Amino acid sequence: MKVVSTRRGAAVLLLLMAHLYGAGQGPQSSEALSRVVYVTLQVESSVDVPGVSDPFITAPVVCGADGAIFVRTATVNAVSDLIAVSRDGKSTTSFGVSKITDILNPSLTTFFVRDSDAYLLVRGSTAEGRTLTLHRPDGSAENQPAYSSRQYIAHFRADGTYLGAVALDVPIRPLQIGTFPNGDFLIAGTTMDMRETRVALVKANGQFDRFLELTDDIRLQSESGPETPPSAASLPQTGKHFGESFFEATQVSAIIADGRNLLLVRKGQKVPVFSVSPAGQVEAVHLDVPDGYGLWDIKTTRAFWVALYTHRLPEGKGVEFSSMALDPKTGKALERYSYTSFPGFGLACTDGIEFSFLIREDNKLKILKLISSHVSSSAEN
Repeated sequence: MKVVSTRRGAAVLLLLMAHLYGAGQGPQSSEALSRVVYVTLQVESSVDVPGVSDPFITAPVVCGADGAIFVRTATVNAVSDLIAVSRDGKSTTSFGVSKITDILNPSLTTFFVRDSDAYLLVRGSTAEGRTLTLHRPDGSAENQPAYSSRQYIAHFRADGTYLGAVALDVPIRPLQIGTFPNGDFLIAGTTMDMRETRVALVKANGQFDRFLELTDDIRLQSESGPETPPSAASLPQTGKHFGESFFEATQVSAIIADGRNLLLVRKGQKVPVFSVSPAGQVEAVHLDVPDGYGLWDIKTTRAFWVALYTHRLPEGKGVEFSSMALDPKTGKALERYSYTSFPGFGLACTDGIEFSFLIREDNKLKILKLISSHVSSSAEN
């Protein structure tokens, strides 16, 4: 498993780890939460995953169609290549950038999983077909080929076979990618000056199609003075806690597969989840959020969404979390889950009955499986 031992890789790791301790973004109406069904989840099994020694699990943790878990692990100084852990935990598959042979100096930014294929957003170098003349201090000169940096989407089969890449021709800074069943892409990012969000439909060949309008999406707070009226979607350039600034919010956003559609999730922010169809139709879904919590992740099933929320405790006492099943049409809570022990934030796969978490325990990477064992009405709790 290749490790990216660069400062940029370490910065990404710190970014993802820090988000676990980000502040909750404040309450939304939780009236409906008093009427949900409470479901207790208990440990069914714990399986060791061999051959992975890195001590940290980075976000996102994603489930493939066959139950494989896609993740990047890390050390304090570096983030490793993307791997997939088999459903039974007995084997891993690498999607290493060393397999990308048609891009010069590929560097992994993020990834997306459609069915069980992996799509990697990578930055690489492209020859410009001209030379540069470099002058040394001693007066001598040397001609070298000119290269420019470019973003690509690299495609891997579920077994780790590299299929090729498409170069992106888009007028934005890509930060997150998603793939529709027809091969087209949804790309979220910012303008080149990083002052506005942009979400674009992109053809399967990497060519820009059009921008999408997302009403109530996050935006950079005006520097000319306080807004009238103030908006929960308006974020400052810097924040007191990680995730509160506009830049950080764009970095930790996620695109998640939901059947034929894709979800754009602004983690920790008081804005809707945006569901985008292959044709570019956008639906904003406002979620029931527990008071004081911020949205961390969403897992999709055929019937509902499973949402994970985080809340930073005062005085540096750590993080607590909550999870529940939501109606994908209305965002209303249907079930709320309780745990016999804290499983961590690495929820990978769920069908609403079985929940698979990727965890580190006793210096080992493990798949922890929980299963719903008791259902009670909210009146009993």
